Amino acid sequence: MNYQLVLIVALSIVLLISIYLVIEKDKELSQSYSKISDLEAKLNYMQSRNEQLIKELEIINSKLPQYEQTRYYLTSRINELENKLIELNISLEEKNKMYEQLLDQYIQLNKSLAEFDNNKILIEEIRKMLDWVGTNYKGTSSIYEKLKNEIVQYCLNNSILDLSCSYYVIENYITYDNSMNAVTIFNALEMKKGDCLTYSILMHRLITDLRPIKVKYIVRNIGIDHKFIIRDQYYNIKDHSSETIDYKISKVVCYGNRGAGHCGLVFDDLLIDYKYGRYLGKIGDNIDYCKTESCKWKTGYITMIIDSNDIEYLDRSLRRLLG
Repeated sequence: MNYQLVLIVALSIVLLISIYLVIEKDKELSQSYSKISDLEAKLNYMQSRNEQLIKELEIINSKLPQYEQTRYYLTSRINELENKLIELNISLEEKNKMYEQLLDQYIQLNKSLAEFDNNKILIEEIRKMLDWVGTNYKGTSSIYEKLKNEIVQYCLNNSILDLSCSYYVIENYITYDNSMNAVTIFNALEMKKGDCLTYSILMHRLITDLRPIKVKYIVRNIGIDHKFIIRDQYYNIKDHSSETIDYKISKVVCYGNRGAGHCGLVFDDLLIDYKYGRYLGKIGDNIDYCKTESCKWKTGYITMIIDSNDIEYLDRSLRRLLG
């Protein structure tokens, strides 16, 4: 009895376990079916998507030649634009250089215009100076003619002009005044005064008109006097003897003298003071012509030369500056 009960209990247990296992398997099977359904759905979606992608790929493949042409066109266009940019950069550099050149030319042009304006002013001043020289050597007046006649009467003997005598005759017409610079000899004779330049030019004008063969000047000589008579008045320059030279060229010169300027006359290479006709020295010994700014108006250097038709200042002839 007990044996049967145990057997029945054991079979019951086995049955229960079998039922449990069957239930669990059903559950697993249901889950598998569910997963299979999901996989089938996903597979269907993938197949559908694959077909869609295949269609899109076919469309892309059909348009690929067009894309290639477009890409080639765009690449070519980009290259053209890059080349154009390079050309524009080069052109810009050239234009910048051209602009700089034009700017330099503009600056130079402005300088040239300023120089031209300055030259116009300078040329006008030169013309005035040359007109002044011309007036001194070509003009005349009744006072000048009277003075010249007295020089001939008292100071010119056998075509030899006594410079000391000439100075004293001139002294009867004008007196020294250093504020009278750059007036003509005719103005000076009218106003009865003039500076060293006036005296020198007046004496040189007389020499130019009278053209003496020789001139007589004085040199320091102790114990000997130089004598002459003007209007019955006796003149005696003590301790000076006279010397006579013939000459080829005469001109007025102005030179440095102890920090100031002074004017006189040159006969060939001899410098003679207009005052008393005194010998001052020989060009090339203690006197020379100044041709640079460094010696301008220094003692012993001639800075300005005036003849009957020109003025030379340092190394420049004013007439040459006019062309």
